[in-house]
Formats: sequence, structure tokens, C-alpha cells
Amino acid sequence: MSNVSVRAFRLRDVALLIRLQRQGVSLSPEQALVRSRSALWSALLAPFPWHGIGVATYVLRGWDGRRLAHGVAQMQKRPERPEADLLFLAPALDAHEGAGDIWYRLLGHCGYEAGQFGLQRLFATLPDDAEMLEVFRQACFSLYAKEEIFRLERAFRLEGSPDQGLVRPYREADDWALQRLALAYTPRLVQQAEGMMNGDAPLTRDPGAGLTFVLARGAEVLGAVQIETGTLGYWLRLYGNPQAVGEMRALLLHGLSALAAYPPRPVYCGVRDYQGGARTLLSDLGFRPFATWNRLVRYTVAWAKEPALRATPALERGVEPTMTIGHAGNGRQRERHLPEPAHAGTREPL
Repeated sequence: MSNVSVRAFRLRDVALLIRLQRQGVSLSPEQALVRSRSALWSALLAPFPWHGIGVATYVLRGWDGRRLAHGVAQMQKRPERPEADLLFLAPALDAHEGAGDIWYRLLGHCGYEAGQFGLQRLFATLPDDAEMLEVFRQACFSLYAKEEIFRLERAFRLEGSPDQGLVRPYREADDWALQRLALAYTPRLVQQAEGMMNGDAPLTRDPGAGLTFVLARGAEVLGAVQIETGTLGYWLRLYGNPQAVGEMRALLLHGLSALAAYPPRPVYCGVRDYQGGARTLLSDLGFRPFATWNRLVRYTVAWAKEPALRATPALERGVEPTMTIGHAGNGRQRERHLPEPAHAGTREPL
């Protein structure tokens, strides 16, 4: 593909985005299953994409030797975090022969832009598709967890209190206890990938996610459930010891009882490969397997201008481009080179 151009979305791209959003792939199951928001709507609602939780939309135009090719990518910054989620890519990988190259170039540009705005990690969620995973691998994404999604047709309320008064609403003072809880039951690879070793509790990522409850005995926090509400459904996240079935069951039942007061919609819950004990619990309560997803991360780096330290005549002053170093989430520096951005050169089709 030659003469490639990738740039930020403009109003004149509305017609193109209307066409491509019907051919694209969602890369965030939470967004696709819980919220009803099209790619076009997200683009039009984000005039300042890197402020707050705005969505950044990029449009690709290029010539593949036979026809003009187009593509679109969208990503969203996580609130108060140096990270973003890829939300959408178009066209689908099986749309035509050159779609893989379009994806590669869009992913490279997204990583470049994220680094320019000081973000350290870029996340994506993919189905079990070998071709899709290979394109993302070539674009410097790494698989760090597999997740099985379960679906319940609708929430229900139990008579009486299944948690014996141990579950209460989440408070900011719980952050430290939740951070320790997450570190205790999350593999180190996942901790590094999600930046959990930087002192951030998992529930602080999305303060406006909906409802959050913790299970505690005195000052000891044993688990938590976070509930994200939307116009299409609800998403549950469980935190705690996956083998402590009684505690996880109390949290899950409390969350379902809270949702029983909301409009009847499907309830989804993701179980990662290291949370095996939760699968049986979900099945016993009527949840059924719905899909399997792969969680991927790319560590970003940003280009910077710094004085060149070399022996030169006193009158020769200048700067050379160097690269800042990204972090692996564990405090140690990690250097990763980005694929060349679309505007910086060309690459043979995949």
C-alpha cells in the first residue's frame, strides 16, 4: 500500500465513517455488550479526545495499487490513568485482501499517538481468531490473559440477605485494601500489564462505572463487586480470592439483587484463566458461557527532542531525536520500539 495517510477524524469524514462502522470490529466487549453507542456517535462526541474519557478517532486513506483503501480506528483514554483502550477497527479483517495491512498501519499510528500524549499502555480485547491475533502481535501487542464471558438472561432478587450484612457500599478509604487484595490474587504478568504495581487500586480506573460493593469483616476487605450499567445490559467484575466460593457467592448475589431494581437486561461477567473457581459459581446461578476473549497490551513510547551529548565544535548546536523509555508497570524501564507510523514511511503488505 502506497501514499498512506492517517489523520484525526474530521467532519468531512462523516459519510466514510457511516459506511465503515457497519464493516468494523469491536475491540471492547464491555462497550459492545453494555452500551449502545456507534463509532460515529463516539467520534462526534469527542471534540477533545484526550481530555477526560474522550474518544480519539483516526482515518486512514491509501492506495493499494488497484483501488483507494480506507480504514478507521478508535481508542479511549481511561480516566485518570496513563492508558487507553482500543474500541473499534474497520474494515473487518476478512473484508478484502488489504485489510490486514490497514489494521497494521492503524495500530501503529494509535500506538504512536498514545505515546505522544504521555500514555504508557494501550489495551485491546480480541476474540479467539488466529489471524487477528497475528496482526496485533506484529503491531507489538502481547497477550497477557484469556477471559471467558458468561451471560445471565436477567438479574434476580433473593429473599433475605445472602451476605449476612458483610457487604456494604465501596468507600475511597477501601483503596489500599483493594490494592493489596488484587496483588494477592493476580499473577505478576497481569499486574505488570495492567499497571497494578504503581499503587492504583483496580476500582479507581472508572469511578463512574455504576455500583460498587465490598465484602468486609471489620477493617479487613475480603472482596468486591463492581457493576457497570448500560442501555443494553450490565457488566459485573469480581475481585477477591477466586477459591473463596462463599465470599464470591455473597458478592455476586448482592450485585444481582441490586440490579433487580433496574430494567430487565442481560448480565455479563468475565472470568479470567486464573479465576477458575468462579466458573462453577456462575454456572450454579444460571450464567451460561457466551464468548472467549483475549486481553492484549502494547507498551507505548514517545518521541522527544533532547540535546545531543557528543563532542562537537562550540558553535555547532542542535538536537537529535531520541526515544523516551516506557515502563512495564513494575517500576523497571523497558524499551520498546514502535512500528513506523503511517506518515513516516511505507511497508510491504502483510
